[in-house]
Amino acid sequence: MKKVSLLLVAVFAAALLIPGSVQAQGKFDGYMINEYYSVLSHNNEDFEGQHGFWLRRIYLTYNADITDGIKTRLRFEMNSPGDFKTSSSLNPYVKDAYFSFKLGGQGMKVGIQGPPTFESIEEIWGYRVLEKIPLDLLKLRSSRDFGISMKGNLDSAKKVTYIIMYGNGSSNKAETNQGKVFYGFLSFQLTDGLYAEVYGDYESQPDDKNYYVYQGFASYSGDWGRLGLQFANKHYSHNDTSLDYTVLSVFTVIKAGEKTDIIARYDRNFGDGFKESFKGSGISYVPFANNVESNFIIGAISFQVVQEVLNVTTHKMERPLTDADAIAFFDTILAPLWRVYPSAELYRRAIEVKVRYRFSFYDSLIIAAAREGGCTRLLSEDLQSGQTIGRLTVVDPFA
Repeated sequence: MKKVSLLLVAVFAAALLIPGSVQAQGKFDGYMINEYYSVLSHNNEDFEGQHGFWLRRIYLTYNADITDGIKTRLRFEMNSPGDFKTSSSLNPYVKDAYFSFKLGGQGMKVGIQGPPTFESIEEIWGYRVLEKIPLDLLKLRSSRDFGISMKGNLDSAKKVTYIIMYGNGSSNKAETNQGKVFYGFLSFQLTDGLYAEVYGDYESQPDDKNYYVYQGFASYSGDWGRLGLQFANKHYSHNDTSLDYTVLSVFTVIKAGEKTDIIARYDRNFGDGFKESFKGSGISYVPFANNVESNFIIGAISFQVVQEVLNVTTHKMERPLTDADAIAFFDTILAPLWRVYPSAELYRRAIEVKVRYRFSFYDSLIIAAAREGGCTRLLSEDLQSGQTIGRLTVVDPFA
């Protein structure tokens, strides 16, 4: 590891010593996710009846452009414990800390970063504020690792994307052993709305412990919304012990109106790993039972529907609800379904688009919303037709 460490130090030093003007234009931003929870029923009866407030996540991020081709990010995160037992102060820790470089048409990152496990699934699902995607939620693979990664396209149309990464396998914590993880990712934009990817990784640990993770994911997006299907497996082997953790997940996000999403997800978690060696009680905010196969179901409406429904039922209907009826309707129908809350993340992404592509703020907000919604085409007569922003392509419908 000494040679690798020296190489990474050399990369950092070379990046900072590249001739040219150093812009060092940085900015701070952040947001928090605050929730009110109530445990109506649980396999652990001690949790039933608990309710209160917690902070799922608090982010404080610093992004800076060191030169035209070199960027850096430092992000801190804090969380409430979420286990219904621990009472402690919130302590910040480093979530992201990396440099990113442009090398020809390819991109490279060095530092604490997200592995390719969640590269596109997270974006297409689009509701991390509601819940993590399965491999992250079940702690089968961490959302962060310390390592070096390369990302690029394998075709001129930029419809086939690869990512390779070499990391510690210790999340964003200190490295304490010789085990490492190799990641590989390949995605295909098959048509305007149809997307598919394959992923695999191999982790070796001391004492001949080995882990393999592989997954396939496909999604279809349109004006109506999006649908995703994921199959993943984690295999653990050590001497004569062999365990498998298998996950099948399907979700849909249906656009019921201009500002209304109906969200549904079903995860089936099965395999001898879940039955024999699964610490479900350690999952924050939604603790599972230990050593069981499980079904996990999410149903929600986005926050805008609450505003629109209350506005229509109390003002625009021919016979509006009384204040008392509106409160009863909210308490019994809307509040139990209200699981997604507004955050500053969309505006942060819009600002990032504005800085990078020099669009107006409102155009950037439209682009950020389209990307978060998993769209692959944006119809606009104002923006440049054919321009690509990530997986999003601008199309002039009148051209």
